[in-house]
Amino acid sequence: MLKKVIILGVTGSIGMNAVDVITSNPESFEVVAVAALRNKVQCEAVANVLGAKAYVGEDAAIRAVSENEADICLV
Repeated sequence: MLKKVIILGVTGSIGMNAVDVITSNPESFEVVAVAALRNKVQCEAVANVLGAKAYVGEDAAIRAVSENEADICLV
């Protein structure tokens, strides 16, 4: 069964490492949302690759968590 994941801070080094791990294990994870504070272009690009929703801005993390159901939230 796929674990649904939200990645907060997806454009940072930890977030990008999480993306690498998740994309290496597609049978285990489905990313439903990603969030970033400032880097809209990169956040949307990652979201597009993952088939996830993108959230950018000061309230991005709150919106991503409150608008999506997930089993795991990576910060």
